Amino acid sequence: MLKKINKYLSLFTSAFTFTYQRLVELISISFWSQEGFQYHHAEPGYVMLTYWIPEGPSMLPANASHQVGVGGFVINDKNEV
Repeated sequence: MLKKINKYLSLFTSAFTFTYQRLVELISISFWSQEGFQYHHAEPGYVMLTYWIPEGPSMLPANASHQVGVGGFVINDKNEV
């Protein structure tokens, strides 16, 4: 499939395919794997596959697995917030 659109691939560095879990049985993940797509991440309800177009290793970042929160407050010389 990607070979059919090869003339457009030079415009991009990557491609993604997003598949809902309920459609995985209809859309073969093995088909996308044969085309060069790799698993990027999965969350409840969907699977994300990526394809790195340029030669060499993929430069796509890994999926975020953590969240970091920061909080703070200021107290004056009267111990007021």
